[in-house]
Amino acid sequence: MPDHPTPPELGPGPLFGETRQGFDLLPRTPEAAERDDPVQVALHAQVRRRVARLEPAMQRLRNSHPALDMEFADYKAFIASE
Repeated sequence: MPDHPTPPELGPGPLFGETRQGFDLLPRTPEAAERDDPVQVALHAQVRRRVARLEPAMQRLRNSHPALDMEFADYKAFIASE
């Protein structure tokens, strides 16, 4: 019987794992090299500034566009982590 090839090392991107309902995304924090990458740090800061600029407009749209408000809240929570 032939040997199975060694699986490749994991690269960047999502990981999937087994759950009771099937498969789902597993939480995965970026490696230190990715977190400390100056380009990634600058991009994260830029997105945070843009979300802060949109916040007042979202206050006015909250009642008339609840789905957009929910999406904005998700993005805001996503980028809040350091």
